[in-house]
Amino acid sequence: MAICAVIIAAVCIGFGAYVWHWDHRPHVLEIYCFALDKSGNSPGNLAVFIRTPDGHTILIDGGKSSSIVSTLGSIMPFYRRSIDTIISTNPDDSHITGLVTVLARYHVGKIVQFNAAVSSSIATSSTGSSTADSAYLALIDEIAKQKIPTIEVSAGNSIDFGDPAISAQVLFPPDPSSPDFQFSKTNAPVFAFLFRYGSTTVLLGGDLTKKEQEYVAGEIASSTDSSQHLLILPHAENVGTMDERFFEVYAPNSIVVLKKPASQSRAKNSPKKPPFDISSVSNLSVANLTVDGDVEFISDGSIFSEKKLK
Repeated sequence: MAICAVIIAAVCIGFGAYVWHWDHRPHVLEIYCFALDKSGNSPGNLAVFIRTPDGHTILIDGGKSSSIVSTLGSIMPFYRRSIDTIISTNPDDSHITGLVTVLARYHVGKIVQFNAAVSSSIATSSTGSSTADSAYLALIDEIAKQKIPTIEVSAGNSIDFGDPAISAQVLFPPDPSSPDFQFSKTNAPVFAFLFRYGSTTVLLGGDLTKKEQEYVAGEIASSTDSSQHLLILPHAENVGTMDERFFEVYAPNSIVVLKKPASQSRAKNSPKKPPFDISSVSNLSVANLTVDGDVEFISDGSIFSEKKLK
């Protein structure tokens, strides 16, 4: 009996220390970037997990498979079965298939989604036929089934993540009635937004085309007074088609991309002469998740530090 009591006491102490560790983490902003397909063959198959200084959790995209669940298990305490906010930046299955699995495993506080008028354009092409992926339809169905609160936003809106230290501005898409931007009828709009913590910012660039980057540059023109900027791009194509004004206005210190190694890339898929080459920019840190592995950025409100994940 004495041995059993000692074992039980040791387990309780160990569990208490584990909980204390998670509940007393440094008061910082944590941004985890994961390549859910390390081959780089599935563009956009990237997930971002954010933990705010007050401990609120945000998941952005879920990749093309259920692997996001085990990934979350590596950065969340095993007893934490909830995520405060989920955002999907694109209705393609490479972004949202994993989110369906997440909704089945975790309690989700709220979903942030496009303005309803924008969302309607996702499911209908210029010919009026349905173009929505089955994963997108499954996600919408699961949200309705669980009655998860949803918040509809468009450019200019802010997002409340429950942490007063964090502010977030939606940059794209604009309201469909806006005369400033005309949507393509053949492509679904994507989601882009800007986090701010102290004098550091994180721009989730979605899969913005060059035309969309030009629009976003105007949205962030008045938001460049911070000292440290992180840009996250889920598609390698964004790097080769970067709009110069967009880049100059945001002026990132670090960029996260998901891109196949050059030796594996097909030359015919690469632009002959990229309109803007970020490799020529001095003092720019580029984290290629496919080559370098997953990465975490930590902001104390004044500067980012970068850490490679195992």
